[in-house]
Amino acid sequence: MFSVFFRKWLIAVLLGVLMPVLAWAANLRVVHIGDSHVFSKIFPRSAHARLNQRLGGGVTYQQVSKPGAYLADFLNQRSVNRVAAMNPNLIVVSIGTNESYAPNFDAPKFRADMRRFMAMYKPICKAIVFTTMPGNYKHGRINPKGRQIADIQMSMAGDLGYWAYDLYAAAGPAYWRNGGMMDRRGVHFNAKGYSLQGQMLGDWIADNVMG
Repeated sequence: MFSVFFRKWLIAVLLGVLMPVLAWAANLRVVHIGDSHVFSKIFPRSAHARLNQRLGGGVTYQQVSKPGAYLADFLNQRSVNRVAAMNPNLIVVSIGTNESYAPNFDAPKFRADMRRFMAMYKPICKAIVFTTMPGNYKHGRINPKGRQIADIQMSMAGDLGYWAYDLYAAAGPAYWRNGGMMDRRGVHFNAKGYSLQGQMLGDWIADNVMG
């Protein structure tokens, strides 16, 4: 009798824990914010497809993106209102490439911009994932600012209360170039590169945010 009672109690507890997650997974509404990597559409479409595959469908996925964008470009009420109108329950932010090419990159300002972003967007969506840039090249060599910016994003994750996916560490710029997935300058990616990055992002969200 005790074992039967225990099994029923355990099932009830597990359902109480899992049902909110399962309900969210069935109604996942993602807004992907970013620069030209997101604007390419291949990256977010691939992430969307992988999430639907992993979560059994029902995922909606929209984007707000701009070629050449910096994080600061989204720190305005117009952008906040646009994202809020999409009613997301998960925001993904893929940013950092253009900052890494800025000749006067200001690390303290970038940290301040991240704090402002969270202050502006968290009231409309508490679940936010920052993805680091995948890495790039400058004058034929790996751009060291890419890793610097990724480190800032990763180190601030806990303090600001968001998830962070280190796409840079997951592969690295040499992986993309040696695999024939980058353009000649080592800045953007071809369809194969963006598709793989989207699959990696979808898997990471499924395992770490929805898991």
